[in-house]
Amino acid sequence: MHSKPTFLVAALTISALTVDLSTVSAQLPIPPRPEGYTYANGSLAAPVQVDVFEDTMCPYCKEAAPNLHSVAQKFGQDSVRVNTHIYPVPFHNMAWECAVAVQIAHAYGGDEAAYAIIDQIFSNQTYIQTIDATTTAVGFLQDMLGETLEGFGAADWVSNYENAENAALTSWKVSAFRGTDYLPKYFINGVEVVMSASATVDEWTKVINGVLGINDDDTTAKDDDLPEDTCTDDQTYCQYAPGAGYCCSAGEMCIPNVGCRC
Repeated sequence: MHSKPTFLVAALTISALTVDLSTVSAQLPIPPRPEGYTYANGSLAAPVQVDVFEDTMCPYCKEAAPNLHSVAQKFGQDSVRVNTHIYPVPFHNMAWECAVAVQIAHAYGGDEAAYAIIDQIFSNQTYIQTIDATTTAVGFLQDMLGETLEGFGAADWVSNYENAENAALTSWKVSAFRGTDYLPKYFINGVEVVMSASATVDEWTKVINGVLGINDDDTTAKDDDLPEDTCTDDQTYCQYAPGAGYCCSAGEMCIPNVGCRC
């Protein structure tokens, strides 16, 4: 059984640790499945891939999650995929135990079950922060899974625990190597994007519209969604999202799944 990563003792040490880890030549453990939990069946083919690094015991992560999930629902699973990575830090009480619980939920019921437990942990975050014994926290989390996931029992917790703890540790290492030095941290299509935990749906929408090539100030959105045969001879049709595109003007280049750029 792996021990939790207790060598992180303060927020200021995360960045230093990340730098040290990046110089290590040893192979990073390859996860047994693609890392993270996909929200609401977001498509791997979606033109906007949002990776979120969060801790279920982080109050800022709790604040940020609902609006980002609303944005994913607004754009739809074929346009935006939100993929959440759990990165427990030791100065958040019982964060490791919660991370393992989410892994157990995923092993039992997939992404939907994982998000159900993440939401429940967020809802009970204040109480969990007051728990001073690991056994008490584990008992509370085990009961939470039993109440949230139909058919889940104590035997499911025991049978999945070791693999879940291994998976949580691998996930933690992957997150550290990605340079997770604050929470929540976001990447869109592999590029870090700094967003406040209080970012609104409108603020997220503007960022994603920019990736999709949608002009917020133009209701015609540069002739978005026009069929390819409407482009003139000196224009190039550019698809910025599945089934949606517009004509790039002369001098512009088309970046597939992004839009026209000079």
